[in-house]
Amino acid sequence: MENKIKIIQKLLKEKEMIFIDDPEQVFDLLEKDLSFNYGEYDANLFIGKRKVYLIVDYLLYPEVKNIGNVELVKGDTLEYLKNGKLFLKEWLEILKGNGITRVGLLNSSFSLYFKDFVTFKFISPSKTLGSYKSKNEISKIIKIAQRMEKIFGKVEEMLKVGIKDVHLRNAVDLLIYEDGFKRYLPTYVGFDPKTIYPTLNGDILKNNRIVVLDIGIMKSGVGFSFSKSFPFGKLSKNKEKILNIAKDGIDVLLASLLKNNRIKECEMGYREYLKSHKLEKMSIEYGFSYVSCAGTGEVNTFITERTVKNGEIFKLTSSIFLPSKYGVRFESLIIKNGKGYEKIL
Repeated sequence: MENKIKIIQKLLKEKEMIFIDDPEQVFDLLEKDLSFNYGEYDANLFIGKRKVYLIVDYLLYPEVKNIGNVELVKGDTLEYLKNGKLFLKEWLEILKGNGITRVGLLNSSFSLYFKDFVTFKFISPSKTLGSYKSKNEISKIIKIAQRMEKIFGKVEEMLKVGIKDVHLRNAVDLLIYEDGFKRYLPTYVGFDPKTIYPTLNGDILKNNRIVVLDIGIMKSGVGFSFSKSFPFGKLSKNKEKILNIAKDGIDVLLASLLKNNRIKECEMGYREYLKSHKLEKMSIEYGFSYVSCAGTGEVNTFITERTVKNGEIFKLTSSIFLPSKYGVRFESLIIKNGKGYEKIL
Protein backbone atom coordinates (compact mmCIF):
# COMPACT_ATOMS: atom_id res chain seq x y z
CA MET A 1 0.00 0.00 0.00
CA GLU A 2 1.19 3.52 -0.80
CA ASN A 3 2.50 5.69 2.04
CA LYS A 4 -0.47 7.09 3.99
CA ILE A 5 0.79 10.68 3.98
CA LYS A 6 1.30 10.63 0.20
CA ILE A 7 -2.30 9.45 -0.21
CA ILE A 8 -3.48 12.43 1.87
CA GLN A 9 -1.27 14.87 -0.05
CA LYS A 10 -2.88 13.82 -3.34
CA LEU A 11 -6.23 15.00 -1.95
CA LEU A 12 -4.95 18.41 -0.85
CA LYS A 13 -4.88 21.65 -2.82
CA GLU A 14 -2.22 24.33 -2.65
CA LYS A 15 -2.57 26.51 0.48
CA GLU A 16 -4.36 23.69 2.34
CA MET A 17 -3.07 21.75 5.33
CA ILE A 18 -4.50 18.97 7.47
CA PHE A 19 -3.98 19.24 11.23
CA ILE A 20 -3.59 16.01 13.23
CA ASP A 21 -3.88 16.72 16.96
CA ASP A 22 -3.71 13.17 18.38
CA PRO A 23 -0.12 11.90 18.94
CA GLU A 24 -1.25 8.31 18.49
CA GLN A 25 -2.60 9.05 15.02
CA VAL A 26 0.41 11.25 14.25
CA PHE A 27 2.85 8.37 14.56
CA ASP A 28 0.57 5.94 12.79
CA LEU A 29 0.55 8.21 9.74
CA LEU A 30 4.31 8.70 9.89
CA GLU A 31 4.68 4.89 9.75
CA LYS A 32 7.86 4.84 11.80
CA ASP A 33 8.85 1.92 14.01
CA LEU A 34 8.33 3.86 17.23
CA SER A 35 6.62 2.35 20.27
CA PHE A 36 6.14 4.35 23.45
CA ASN A 37 3.31 5.38 25.72
CA TYR A 38 1.67 8.09 23.60
CA GLY A 39 -0.34 9.37 26.55
CA GLU A 40 2.82 10.68 28.22
CA TYR A 41 3.89 12.93 25.35
CA ASP A 42 2.37 15.44 22.96
CA ALA A 43 2.80 15.66 19.20
CA ASN A 44 0.95 17.35 16.33
CA LEU A 45 1.23 16.97 12.58
CA PHE A 46 0.56 19.39 9.74
CA ILE A 47 0.29 17.76 6.32
CA GLY A 48 0.47 20.07 3.32
CA LYS A 49 0.55 19.46 -0.42
CA ARG A 50 4.35 19.47 -0.40
CA LYS A 51 5.53 19.77 3.21
CA VAL A 52 4.92 17.86 6.44
CA TYR A 53 5.62 19.34 9.88
CA LEU A 54 5.92 17.34 13.10
CA ILE A 55 5.64 19.36 16.34
CA VAL A 56 6.70 17.59 19.54
CA ASP A 57 7.24 18.52 23.16
CA TYR A 58 10.74 18.85 24.57
CA LEU A 59 10.65 15.47 26.32
CA LEU A 60 9.72 13.58 23.16
CA TYR A 61 12.26 15.32 20.92
CA PRO A 62 15.19 12.94 21.67
CA GLU A 63 13.03 9.99 20.57
CA VAL A 64 12.20 11.50 17.17
CA LYS A 65 15.12 13.80 16.30
CA ASN A 66 16.32 11.39 13.60
CA ILE A 67 12.89 10.55 12.22
CA GLY A 68 13.55 12.01 8.74
CA ASN A 69 11.17 12.89 5.85
CA VAL A 70 9.44 15.60 7.92
CA GLU A 71 10.30 19.07 9.15
CA LEU A 72 10.69 18.62 12.90
CA VAL A 73 9.64 21.45 15.22
CA LYS A 74 10.56 21.40 18.91
CA GLY A 75 7.75 23.02 20.87
CA ASP A 76 8.45 26.00 23.12
CA THR A 77 7.75 24.59 26.60
CA LEU A 78 6.77 27.89 28.24
CA GLU A 79 4.43 28.91 25.41
CA TYR A 80 3.00 25.38 25.40
CA LEU A 81 2.12 25.65 29.09
CA LYS A 82 0.81 29.23 28.75
CA ASN A 83 -1.57 28.09 26.02
CA GLY A 84 -3.07 25.24 28.02
CA LYS A 85 -0.68 22.57 26.71
CA LEU A 86 -1.25 23.48 23.07
CA PHE A 87 1.46 24.28 20.51
CA LEU A 88 -0.49 27.38 19.47
CA LYS A 89 2.62 29.47 18.74
CA GLU A 90 4.07 26.80 16.44
CA TRP A 91 0.73 26.17 14.68
CA LEU A 92 0.37 29.78 13.61
CA GLU A 93 4.02 30.10 12.58
CA ILE A 94 3.75 27.07 10.30
CA LEU A 95 0.45 28.10 8.72
CA LYS A 96 1.38 31.75 8.13
CA GLY A 97 4.89 30.83 7.02
CA ASN A 98 3.46 28.63 4.27
CA GLY A 99 0.70 31.02 3.21
CA ILE A 100 -2.02 28.54 4.21
CA THR A 101 -5.63 29.71 3.93
CA ARG A 102 -7.58 26.47 4.62
CA VAL A 103 -7.05 24.03 7.52
CA GLY A 104 -8.61 20.57 7.68
CA LEU A 105 -9.49 19.47 11.22
CA LEU A 106 -10.18 16.00 12.58
CA ASN A 107 -11.58 17.59 15.74
CA SER A 108 -13.84 20.55 14.94
CA SER A 109 -13.48 21.89 18.49
CA PHE A 110 -10.03 23.17 17.44
CA SER A 111 -11.64 25.63 14.99
CA LEU A 112 -11.63 28.37 17.65
CA TYR A 113 -7.80 28.37 17.50
CA PHE A 114 -7.80 28.87 13.71
CA LYS A 115 -10.13 31.88 13.40
CA ASP A 116 -7.90 33.52 10.77
CA PHE A 117 -8.28 30.53 8.45
CA VAL A 118 -11.09 28.72 6.69
CA THR A 119 -11.54 25.39 8.47
CA PHE A 120 -13.19 22.23 7.19
CA LYS A 121 -13.91 18.79 8.60
CA PHE A 122 -11.50 16.05 7.54
CA ILE A 123 -12.24 12.39 8.31
CA SER A 124 -9.46 10.77 10.35
CA PRO A 125 -7.02 9.35 7.76
CA SER A 126 -5.44 7.17 10.42
CA LYS A 127 -8.73 5.43 11.14
CA THR A 128 -9.76 5.28 7.47
CA LEU A 129 -6.45 4.04 6.10
CA GLY A 130 -5.44 2.18 9.25
CA SER A 131 -7.73 -0.76 8.54
CA TYR A 132 -5.67 -1.59 5.45
CA LYS A 133 -2.40 -3.26 6.36
CA SER A 134 0.83 -3.52 4.40
CA LYS A 135 2.73 -6.81 4.36
CA ASN A 136 5.16 -5.30 6.87
CA GLU A 137 2.36 -4.27 9.25
CA ILE A 138 0.68 -7.67 8.95
CA SER A 139 3.97 -9.37 9.80
CA LYS A 140 4.34 -7.22 12.93
CA ILE A 141 0.75 -7.86 14.02
CA ILE A 142 1.23 -11.60 13.61
CA LYS A 143 4.32 -11.47 15.84
CA ILE A 144 2.35 -9.64 18.54
CA ALA A 145 -0.49 -12.16 18.20
CA GLN A 146 2.00 -15.00 18.66
CA ARG A 147 3.28 -13.35 21.83
CA MET A 148 -0.29 -12.97 23.12
CA GLU A 149 -1.08 -16.60 22.34
CA LYS A 150 2.00 -17.65 24.31
CA ILE A 151 0.93 -15.52 27.29
CA PHE A 152 -2.68 -16.74 27.28
CA GLY A 153 -1.36 -20.28 27.12
CA LYS A 154 0.45 -19.77 30.42
CA VAL A 155 -2.37 -18.05 32.30
CA GLU A 156 -4.21 -21.23 33.30
CA GLU A 157 -1.14 -22.58 35.11
CA MET A 158 -0.78 -19.19 36.86
CA LEU A 159 -4.33 -19.36 38.23
CA LYS A 160 -3.69 -20.87 41.64
CA VAL A 161 -5.75 -20.57 44.82
CA GLY A 162 -4.73 -17.46 46.76
CA ILE A 163 -3.33 -15.45 43.84
CA LYS A 164 -4.28 -11.76 43.72
CA ASP A 165 -5.32 -9.97 40.55
CA VAL A 166 -2.25 -7.70 40.76
CA HIS A 167 0.07 -10.72 41.03
CA LEU A 168 -1.45 -12.21 37.89
CA ARG A 169 -1.16 -8.82 36.19
CA ASN A 170 2.53 -8.51 37.14
CA ALA A 171 3.31 -12.02 35.90
CA VAL A 172 1.61 -11.26 32.58
CA ASP A 173 3.48 -7.96 32.22
CA LEU A 174 6.82 -9.73 32.68
CA LEU A 175 5.90 -12.03 29.80
CA ILE A 176 4.92 -9.02 27.68
CA TYR A 177 8.30 -7.34 28.14
CA GLU A 178 10.28 -10.34 26.93
CA ASP A 179 12.03 -9.98 23.54
CA GLY A 180 11.53 -6.21 23.36
CA PHE A 181 7.73 -6.11 23.46
CA LYS A 182 5.99 -3.34 25.42
CA ARG A 183 2.62 -2.78 27.07
CA TYR A 184 0.21 -1.09 24.69
CA LEU A 185 -2.38 -0.51 27.42
CA PRO A 186 -2.54 -1.38 31.13
CA THR A 187 -3.10 -5.07 31.81
CA TYR A 188 -6.42 -5.69 33.56
CA VAL A 189 -7.81 -8.69 35.40
CA GLY A 190 -11.55 -8.96 36.04
CA PHE A 191 -13.59 -11.60 37.82
CA ASP A 192 -16.94 -12.30 39.48
CA PRO A 193 -19.06 -9.11 39.86
CA LYS A 194 -16.59 -6.95 37.97
CA THR A 195 -17.60 -5.64 34.59
CA ILE A 196 -16.54 -6.90 31.20
CA TYR A 197 -14.17 -3.94 31.34
CA PRO A 198 -11.79 -5.40 33.94
CA THR A 199 -10.17 -3.38 36.71
CA LEU A 200 -7.61 -4.04 39.43
CA ASN A 201 -8.18 -3.63 43.16
CA GLY A 202 -5.77 -6.06 44.82
CA ASP A 203 -8.38 -8.75 45.50
CA ILE A 204 -7.60 -12.44 45.77
CA LEU A 205 -9.02 -14.22 42.74
CA LYS A 206 -11.74 -16.48 44.04
CA ASN A 207 -11.97 -20.11 43.01
CA ASN A 208 -14.88 -21.39 40.90
CA ARG A 209 -15.19 -18.06 39.09
CA ILE A 210 -14.58 -16.67 35.60
CA VAL A 211 -11.44 -14.56 35.17
CA VAL A 212 -11.34 -12.04 32.32
CA LEU A 213 -7.87 -10.97 31.21
CA ASP A 214 -7.37 -7.94 28.96
CA ILE A 215 -3.86 -7.24 27.66
CA GLY A 216 -2.31 -4.91 25.09
CA ILE A 217 1.07 -5.35 23.41
CA MET A 218 3.03 -3.17 21.01
CA LYS A 219 6.32 -3.38 19.16
CA SER A 220 7.85 -1.48 16.24
CA GLY A 221 4.99 1.00 15.98
CA VAL A 222 2.18 -1.58 15.92
CA GLY A 223 -0.05 -2.67 18.78
CA PHE A 224 -3.50 -3.79 19.84
CA SER A 225 -5.41 -5.06 22.88
CA PHE A 226 -7.09 -8.44 23.30
CA SER A 227 -9.35 -10.15 25.86
CA LYS A 228 -9.93 -13.74 26.85
CA SER A 229 -11.89 -15.42 29.66
CA PHE A 230 -10.71 -18.33 31.80
CA PRO A 231 -12.55 -20.71 34.12
CA PHE A 232 -10.87 -20.68 37.55
CA GLY A 233 -11.66 -23.95 39.30
CA LYS A 234 -14.92 -25.83 38.76
CA LEU A 235 -17.67 -23.54 37.50
CA SER A 236 -21.35 -23.79 38.31
CA LYS A 237 -23.55 -25.08 35.47
CA ASN A 238 -24.88 -21.58 34.80
CA LYS A 239 -21.41 -19.98 34.66
CA GLU A 240 -20.18 -22.73 32.35
CA LYS A 241 -23.22 -22.21 30.11
CA ILE A 242 -22.63 -18.44 29.83
CA LEU A 243 -18.91 -19.00 29.22
CA ASN A 244 -19.66 -21.38 26.33
CA ILE A 245 -22.33 -19.09 24.84
CA ALA A 246 -19.84 -16.22 24.77
CA LYS A 247 -17.10 -18.44 23.34
CA ASP A 248 -19.38 -19.78 20.58
CA GLY A 249 -20.39 -16.19 19.81
CA ILE A 250 -17.09 -15.73 17.97
CA ASP A 251 -18.03 -18.52 15.54
CA VAL A 252 -21.47 -16.95 15.08
CA LEU A 253 -19.93 -13.57 14.24
CA LEU A 254 -17.61 -15.09 11.66
CA ALA A 255 -20.35 -17.28 10.16
CA SER A 256 -22.60 -14.21 9.81
CA LEU A 257 -19.79 -12.35 8.06
CA LEU A 258 -19.14 -15.24 5.68
CA LYS A 259 -22.75 -15.10 4.43
CA ASN A 260 -22.46 -11.76 2.64
CA ASN A 261 -19.28 -10.06 3.88
CA ARG A 262 -21.22 -7.10 5.31
CA ILE A 263 -20.31 -5.71 8.71
CA LYS A 264 -23.87 -4.79 9.68
CA GLU A 265 -25.10 -8.32 8.94
CA CYS A 266 -22.26 -9.68 11.06
CA GLU A 267 -23.46 -7.59 14.00
CA MET A 268 -27.13 -8.40 13.49
CA GLY A 269 -26.45 -12.13 13.21
CA TYR A 270 -24.66 -11.99 16.55
CA ARG A 271 -27.55 -10.05 18.12
CA GLU A 272 -30.01 -12.70 16.95
CA TYR A 273 -27.79 -15.36 18.49
CA LEU A 274 -27.81 -13.57 21.86
CA LYS A 275 -31.57 -13.12 21.57
CA SER A 276 -32.03 -16.88 21.12
CA HIS A 277 -30.41 -17.30 24.55
CA LYS A 278 -32.39 -14.37 26.03
CA LEU A 279 -29.15 -12.44 26.51
CA GLU A 280 -29.59 -9.67 23.93
CA LYS A 281 -29.66 -7.01 26.67
CA MET A 282 -26.57 -8.38 28.38
CA SER A 283 -24.06 -7.24 25.76
CA ILE A 284 -23.39 -3.58 24.99
CA GLU A 285 -20.17 -4.01 23.02
CA TYR A 286 -19.79 -4.03 19.25
CA GLY A 287 -19.06 -7.46 17.82
CA PHE A 288 -16.96 -6.06 14.96
CA SER A 289 -14.17 -3.50 15.21
CA TYR A 290 -11.27 -2.64 12.97
CA VAL A 291 -7.75 -2.87 14.29
CA SER A 292 -6.69 0.58 13.19
CA CYS A 293 -3.37 1.99 14.34
CA ALA A 294 -1.33 1.31 17.45
CA GLY A 295 -2.57 4.51 18.97
CA THR A 296 -6.23 4.75 18.10
CA GLY A 297 -6.71 1.05 18.59
CA GLU A 298 -10.14 -0.24 17.55
CA VAL A 299 -12.68 1.52 15.37
CA ASN A 300 -16.27 0.35 15.86
CA THR A 301 -18.47 0.15 12.76
CA PHE A 302 -21.87 -1.20 13.82
CA ILE A 303 -24.22 0.61 11.46
CA THR A 304 -22.15 0.57 8.29
CA GLU A 305 -23.31 -1.34 5.22
CA ARG A 306 -19.79 -1.58 3.84
CA THR A 307 -18.12 -4.88 3.14
CA VAL A 308 -14.76 -6.02 4.48
CA LYS A 309 -11.96 -5.39 1.99
CA ASN A 310 -9.00 -7.61 1.22
CA GLY A 311 -6.02 -7.00 3.53
CA GLU A 312 -8.11 -5.48 6.34
CA ILE A 313 -7.55 -6.78 9.86
CA PHE A 314 -10.40 -6.70 12.34
CA LYS A 315 -11.38 -8.00 15.75
CA LEU A 316 -14.49 -9.98 16.64
CA THR A 317 -15.73 -9.55 20.21
CA SER A 318 -18.28 -11.70 22.02
CA SER A 319 -19.13 -10.42 25.49
CA ILE A 320 -21.84 -10.99 28.06
CA PHE A 321 -22.23 -9.17 31.36
CA LEU A 322 -24.66 -10.20 34.07
CA PRO A 323 -24.91 -7.12 36.35
CA SER A 324 -23.59 -7.64 39.88
CA LYS A 325 -22.66 -11.22 38.99
CA TYR A 326 -19.89 -11.65 36.43
CA GLY A 327 -18.73 -10.82 32.93
CA VAL A 328 -17.30 -12.88 30.07
CA ARG A 329 -15.42 -11.70 27.00
CA PHE A 330 -13.78 -13.54 24.11
CA GLU A 331 -12.08 -12.03 21.07
CA SER A 332 -10.57 -13.18 17.80
CA LEU A 333 -8.23 -11.37 15.40
CA ILE A 334 -9.06 -11.97 11.72
CA ILE A 335 -7.61 -10.86 8.36
CA LYS A 336 -9.53 -10.73 5.08
CA ASN A 337 -7.44 -12.85 2.75
CA GLY A 338 -8.71 -13.04 -0.81
CA LYS A 339 -12.23 -14.47 -0.84
CA GLY A 340 -11.96 -15.91 2.65
CA TYR A 341 -10.90 -15.04 6.19
CA GLU A 342 -7.85 -16.17 8.12
CA LYS A 343 -7.67 -16.31 11.91
CA ILE A 344 -4.56 -14.65 13.37
CA LEU A 345 -5.45 -15.05 17.06
